Amino acid sequence: MKNKIHEFLNKKRKWYQDAGISIASLFVVLVIYRLIGFVFTKTIYLSWGTILGVTFLYVIVLVVWRIWQLKKAHQ
Repeated sequence: MKNKIHEFLNKKRKWYQDAGISIASLFVVLVIYRLIGFVFTKTIYLSWGTILGVTFLYVIVLVVWRIWQLKKAHQ
């Protein structure tokens, strides 16, 4: 199991594949945080709007970072 995880993490991917994995991971972590918080305290700490907003902001940061990388590589 440890080898399969290691192989998956070190696999060569395109930048958008890595970005998709990190975006999906962020979204899943935020949803799990929301669910665990609700189960234990019956209080919702993160609204769906917050979760989607944070995910969208992260997408924007990733796209800007990629554009910056491409411009820096062409100089």
